[in-house]
Amino acid sequence: MEHRNLRELEQFEEGKAIHVPIYSIEQVRVIMLCLAPGSGIPMHKHPGFEVTLTPLRGKGMITSPEGGKVTLEPGTIHFSDAECGLDPHNPFEEPFVMLVHKVRV
Repeated sequence: MEHRNLRELEQFEEGKAIHVPIYSIEQVRVIMLCLAPGSGIPMHKHPGFEVTLTPLRGKGMITSPEGGKVTLEPGTIHFSDAECGLDPHNPFEEPFVMLVHKVRV
């Protein structure tokens, strides 16, 4: 069994989204997404994967399939199918960290 301290793996760079690889096998990929204040990722899809977003620290936002905004914050979990676009971003003043689990379907 392997253990990692997620807080020690966090990385931030002003204006950039940082992807920290956590775990990867053929069917499952886990990354930690670290978003400095004001940073984000353009709308994109993960073809062939179901995606789970698990916020760990701070707050972030994504656009819902209906066009509204969804706040991502610790204590919540969000599920997305392969066809749903994602655009995680951090419009807040504190760093945002979440785990992204991608499972091949």
